[in-house]
Amino acid sequence: MPDDTVIKLRGRNNYEPWNRNLIGLLDLTKDQTAMLAAATSQQPAVGHDRFSKWYQNKCHVYNILTKSLDDVVLSGLGAHGKLHATPWELYETIRTYCKPTPAESIELMDRLRDTKISDSPTPAEFVAYVEFIRVSVEGDSYSMALTWLLFNTVDKTHPYLITEHGPVQSATDWTLLLHEVRKLPNNKKRRRRTSPHRDLSRLSLQSSESSGNEEESEERDDNVEGEDSDEGEDGVEGEDGVEGEDEI
Repeated sequence: MPDDTVIKLRGRNNYEPWNRNLIGLLDLTKDQTAMLAAATSQQPAVGHDRFSKWYQNKCHVYNILTKSLDDVVLSGLGAHGKLHATPWELYETIRTYCKPTPAESIELMDRLRDTKISDSPTPAEFVAYVEFIRVSVEGDSYSMALTWLLFNTVDKTHPYLITEHGPVQSATDWTLLLHEVRKLPNNKKRRRRTSPHRDLSRLSLQSSESSGNEEESEERDDNVEGEDSDEGEDGVEGEDGVEGEDEI
């Protein structure tokens, strides 16, 4: 199906038309929840007759979902660590963010208040993180409350940006401040969070390397001891020879 038939999800404002369009693209019934869940139900065993069809359905649904997200939403989901492996989880996450309850909106605002630029691997990812909060809470608009929270967040680690900009004059100062944040250099010491599996692999590799180094060290110690032993025996023989000459 051509990509131009996909309504791009921009955030809270157009969630409902996006959702209706998505149901049509997937040829779903009104019970889209059950249909989406069916695409990611229990995985058949690899090699099973149904595995190929199950995998194709999963990829098909996931591709349509990700293609229907605009750049702000897609990069924002990634910055929040919410690009789940299954279409159903992704769909539910999108619904939670872009159709939030009052309590969920407050939680998102709390995240904006509590985060720092240094919490993200790069300034660009920080921008993606906070922009996704804005489109989830406010949609296409801006609010003074979110802008004040953003200024306070940036002030924690980069107060000079706030000094240079001056006090908040309007809600759209949000865009002006993020424009300056994007210009910040990447912190080389800042490292992207890795999965526990990658960490365990790294620890396993370090352990094997350390074990190899210890074995090499032990071999070197054994060689040194052997050489010392040989030298000691030669020295004893020489001394015995000298004593023999004195007795003669």
